[in-house]
Amino acid sequence: MVKYMSDPEAVKTWAIPEKCAEVLFSAVVGQNERPLPKRLNMGQEALPMMRADVKDYLKEMEDWEKETVKVAPDGKS
Repeated sequence: MVKYMSDPEAVKTWAIPEKCAEVLFSAVVGQNERPLPKRLNMGQEALPMMRADVKDYLKEMEDWEKETVKVAPDGKS
């Protein structure tokens, strides 16, 4: 992460703070028409990072599914 944050080319892709504020404000004000997301990713650099996190999380869920289900009241795994 430190390497990424200190890379001048990466910095060029970072989200513009003022635009982030506008998007966040619009999301909050418009939440009656469109529910707020659990996470509001901002900036194109956020998308590949979040997609990788989701992929890793799904893999982990699959790897631990047996243990997850084992604690259910019926004890089935």
